[in-house]
Amino acid sequence: MAIIIIQMIYKTFFFLRIFEELSYIVTMLSCVIYDLRIFLLFYFIMIILFAQILAVLGLANINIKGDFQDWANEVDELDDKDQPEDYPDEEYQLIGLWFGYIITVLRMSLGDFDFMASEFLGFGENIVYWFVWFAIVLTNCVIFLNFIIAEASNSYSKVMERLTANINFEKSRMIREAEGMFF
Repeated sequence: MAIIIIQMIYKTFFFLRIFEELSYIVTMLSCVIYDLRIFLLFYFIMIILFAQILAVLGLANINIKGDFQDWANEVDELDDKDQPEDYPDEEYQLIGLWFGYIITVLRMSLGDFDFMASEFLGFGENIVYWFVWFAIVLTNCVIFLNFIIAEASNSYSKVMERLTANINFEKSRMIREAEGMFF
């Protein structure tokens, strides 16, 4: 169902090119996404690498002996009314720890910080965690997202330079597609 909805959104944007007021926005959006493909690939590689570092640290991993496992065992023994409402990385338990680490790094790189899980790390692991956190914020949030913004504005200016040519090209593609449906 999600794939069908994504296809519907794509086709809706595709047909919005018919209207001249919306054609440049759709054209600009598709050009910017195409220009950002290499940056986005590198961005997701960085996210996966930092997620691996968090996995090695064992952030909020109930299977590693330590404070978090002891705390989780104590919580399991409590009654339902005495249990805390949430615990670190609870929202990721259905997708697994590794995908949870990927989402955690993605959230950190976008500026959404949750430090609750770091409270259960040992002293040395906590120091490493803060170095990793600083590296994630510096590389992904500050530097890399600014590169993406600069590249997006560069793509925007390229599209605006040749806007009428792009609109006419898109119209000719739609005419060709419509004529192809008749035969």
